[in-house]
Amino acid sequence: METPRVASEDEHLSKRLLDLLDQIGARFLVIWFMASLLALLAVTLVALMLGAGGRLSDEADVSRAFGSPAEMGRLFLTDHLLAFEITSIVLLVAAVGGVVLGMRSEAEDLADAEEAGA
Repeated sequence: METPRVASEDEHLSKRLLDLLDQIGARFLVIWFMASLLALLAVTLVALMLGAGGRLSDEADVSRAFGSPAEMGRLFLTDHLLAFEITSIVLLVAAVGGVVLGMRSEAEDLADAEEAGA
């Protein structure tokens, strides 16, 4: 005879959320989301226009070397050398830590072999 399954808190929450969506209507939620997105876009555009003060009509002065590998290397090894070195050390420590955590000891291997054999 099976024991009755007790619903978890997450299942109750999911059911309540679905019931709420049925009551309110998914269409209303979609309209509300789109209106919120449109309002956020309008506020962003107004703030950008007010803050730019007519400077949006000027062209940007971008050199041909902008974004090239040589320019990126020059920036990493001059202006951003400290951040570059700290990042490389953090990545090295993460790689070594991953290897150490992935290693298994002989005792663990023997224990697993005994469990499989038993």
